[in-house]
Amino acid sequence: MKNNPKVLIIKHGSLGDIFMALDAINSIQKHFNSNNIYFCTTKFGKKTLLELDLGFNLKFIVDDRKKNPILLFFLLYKLITHNFDYIIDLQNSKRTCFYIYFLRFFKKKYINSTCRFANYRFIPPIHGTQHVKIGLEKQLEILNIKKKKIYFGETKINKNKIALIVPGSSTAGILKRWPLEKYNELMKKLIGVGYTCYVIGGEEDLELKQMLLKDEKIVDLIKSSPWKKVIELSLSSSLAISNDTSNMHLISNLGCPTIAIMKDGPLTISNSPYNELSFTFVNKNIKNINVENVFLKAIEIAR
Repeated sequence: MKNNPKVLIIKHGSLGDIFMALDAINSIQKHFNSNNIYFCTTKFGKKTLLELDLGFNLKFIVDDRKKNPILLFFLLYKLITHNFDYIIDLQNSKRTCFYIYFLRFFKKKYINSTCRFANYRFIPPIHGTQHVKIGLEKQLEILNIKKKKIYFGETKINKNKIALIVPGSSTAGILKRWPLEKYNELMKKLIGVGYTCYVIGGEEDLELKQMLLKDEKIVDLIKSSPWKKVIELSLSSSLAISNDTSNMHLISNLGCPTIAIMKDGPLTISNSPYNELSFTFVNKNIKNINVENVFLKAIEIAR
């Protein structure tokens, strides 16, 4: 491998997708030890990674994924003229395969992707049958890149037991929400055994604030929980209970025991929380997931 190779990582997708790729990004950076690593993502992806401030030494190329052919041409031209030694496609979508189709013609390079035009191709199992993080790990093994788990900070469990509660979702994922009245019932039970519940969420969850259970042991952080705060709480909490959200992926990546409440679907396995202390409740009708069962499992896995 040449010194200081020029490397392109491509990763679009939702924030949850990007959070599930954090270990892969870290592994690539540690493997190449280069100051020429470029990251092609959306404006929102760039903004989030900069806010997380995880020590990545990345140069950003913004791809807004517009359908305008002129903008697409300029993006391809930019990628081609950079003359990358390695192209690592962590998005593995039809769009990124389109990029790879053209990029392969310019300079001999290592192209790692699930795309059929990649010369270091990873062929995944049937879609939805393997967790995203496992797939990315196996994909990078083709380039002999070993997994290097990202370090977020030291875990210091608060002696006053904390449960992180994530009752919201993006507006696009509103059907993935477990009813708030069930979260309220669950928090009553957790408070009854000594927990303080920190409720986190973003601007999309503002309508939930008025309906939250009122109790001195419930700390409402909806729209007051930036990513740095989520990391801080995750490292000190005993457990987390969440809908299928980007917060859930970040929290579970930090090693916090996480219960995910998910609607059964084709991505249940691939998008579930991924750490050894996590558990997923799944039902085709998310409203049918039982509060008592969630409570008992939470007490069982709490650290």
